[in-house]
Amino acid sequence: FPSGYKTQMLFTASELIQAGIRAGNIKSAAWYVVSKGSDTLRNLKISMGCTGLSSLDGASGFVTGLSLVYTNPKFYSAPGWNTHNFQNAYFWDGMSNLVIELCYDINTFSSNTDIVTSSNTLNTQMLMQTAYTTGCNLTASSPLMGSLRPNTRFKVCDVGSFNFSWTPASTLNNSHIETPMSSGLNNTTSFVVTATATSNPNCVSKDTIVVNVDHS
Repeated sequence: FPSGYKTQMLFTASELIQAGIRAGNIKSAAWYVVSKGSDTLRNLKISMGCTGLSSLDGASGFVTGLSLVYTNPKFYSAPGWNTHNFQNAYFWDGMSNLVIELCYDINTFSSNTDIVTSSNTLNTQMLMQTAYTTGCNLTASSPLMGSLRPNTRFKVCDVGSFNFSWTPASTLNNSHIETPMSSGLNNTTSFVVTATATSNPNCVSKDTIVVNVDHS
């Protein structure tokens, strides 16, 4: 019978950094298939997004607001590493945790595609499969929560240098360098810094630094 499938996986920034991944454009993701399932993955979509969550929560459902990076009307898995080269690279800021989502449909089912997984912390994967439902439309009303997250390979293109912009700029010696100096600041002020990759103007990250002024 036809059914839809959706899964989300969470990777912490510390995990990604420990694996040698730096801020930049994620160009692909790959998973190692041990044995192919009974049907082709149809209407396969992969989405990604940065998150402040440290774990997934079944009660809250699937994480929303992710960016679509890959689509394939029919994907034929095969034993070994299966690489999905993204049509739209995703910029990871090097600081946030990362959620990746896969959703797809199958027409017939008798066996799953088996992939290599590793034990991890609890609630790093959320998945759901429902008959006669489009996979990408699933909402996690009662998802299966797991700690056996699939082993994943990311291809990342390091961004390199950044252009910086600080606001407000009135007290800064230079609002377009990484570490400006402020003088004449009379009140507590929130400075917003915007870092834009010189190699890709769509790769933008923002942060806020609060400078407290104590008049006591």
